[in-house]
Amino acid sequence: MLTAHSRIIVKHAGTLDKYLGDAVMAFWGAPVACENSVEKAVAAAIEMNATCVKLSEELKRQGLPELKLRIGVNYGEVIVGHLGSDILFDYTCIGDAVNQAARLESANRLYGSDLLIGQAVYEQLNDNSHFTLIDKVVLKGKSQAINIYCYFESRRHQQILAQAFSAYCDRDWQKAHTNYQSLYSEPELMVLCKLFLERIKEYKRQELPASWRGESYLDNK
Repeated sequence: MLTAHSRIIVKHAGTLDKYLGDAVMAFWGAPVACENSVEKAVAAAIEMNATCVKLSEELKRQGLPELKLRIGVNYGEVIVGHLGSDILFDYTCIGDAVNQAARLESANRLYGSDLLIGQAVYEQLNDNSHFTLIDKVVLKGKSQAINIYCYFESRRHQQILAQAFSAYCDRDWQKAHTNYQSLYSEPELMVLCKLFLERIKEYKRQELPASWRGESYLDNK
């Protein structure tokens, strides 16, 4: 799988950074500048996800454990170069945007999702029609909430989830509950819907601040 994903990244003009266990880190725009780097990064992520789904289905037919992929894509300024010490150094990138990408990747566990992008990526995409706002989070160490968008193939899922989250942010708990509940039986959405159904149950018992607009705190690193 690392080989297949590495080839997809290179195909879309990405720079392979490093392998971290069973994970791969990549970035775009250095050492050679490339146009439409956000589009290429997201295209690579979508293709990687599709490749994993196809392989997972084949493994399932063979009675083997399925694969689960988690991808986080972010956009922002970073420091790129040969970093390290006089004993060991690598060509890599560091910065807050890199940290946020890692936290988006990890956040997939919370939502049961495969591919999440940050607000900056969503705003840069020419075609973001397959991405839907699913949450507003304050990342660990930050004070401002950012929007998190998830990739969906199903337009029906997108429409219902958009309505659900809008109602959730408006504190229309009944409408939000109805919409999330309607998708709860969908295997790929069960984790996400359960999360919000539990939040709604909890928030209905609380006196939320007047300034609350749907944001939650994300403590993962």
